[in-house]
Amino acid sequence: TFISDEHVERAAEKQGYHDVLVVSKHFFFVYWRGCGKDDDAAFNATGINATGNRVDLIICAGWPFKGVTVRTS
Repeated sequence: TFISDEHVERAAEKQGYHDVLVVSKHFFFVYWRGCGKDDDAAFNATGINATGNRVDLIICAGWPFKGVTVRTS
């Protein structure tokens, strides 16, 4: 796919998370992984939130015009 790990990591950082690390990525059945019907990829990641806690993230992305959505799991 055209969606890189760096792209979704930067998107999560813009939402206030830091030290974001992609753990896995999925291109099939992304709706079942917490993303919407317009998403093309689901990324499982971890990041540190504003209170300093490491949290699990679901980062959903679409190509080419849909943005990135960051969700906590």
